[in-house]
Amino acid sequence: MKAILTINGQIVPLYFSVEAALYIMQQPEIENMKEGDQVSFTQAAIIAYGGYKGECLANREMEVLKFRDFYEYVNDSTKNGPSELAAAIEAYMQSLSFGLQKKEEAVEEEKKS
Repeated sequence: MKAILTINGQIVPLYFSVEAALYIMQQPEIENMKEGDQVSFTQAAIIAYGGYKGECLANREMEVLKFRDFYEYVNDSTKNGPSELAAAIEAYMQSLSFGLQKKEEAVEEEKKS
C-alpha cells in the first residue's frame, strides 16, 4: 500500500512494504496497537517514517528525512487537518490486513496439501 505526505512543501511518498511493516511492528510503541485504536503522535510518526523507509528501500535511495521530520509533521498536521496522515495510517493498516490474509491463505493451502 502507498500513501503520500507533504512535509515542508516536499512530496514524500510512503510505501508500506513487508520491510516497512517489520520496522514499524518492531517499535515498542506499536507492539500492542490494534486496528481501531487511537493512534498517538509517536505511533503516527513511526508509521509514517516506516512507510518512508519502505519507499527508500524499494527505490534503493538513501534516506534524507529523519524521524524528527515525521514527528514534527504529525504534530503540525493535527493543527492543519490530518487528511494525508489519516490516509497514510489507513494504508498501513490495510497493508497489515492484506499481509495477514495472504498468510492465512498460505496456511490453508498448506493444510490441503
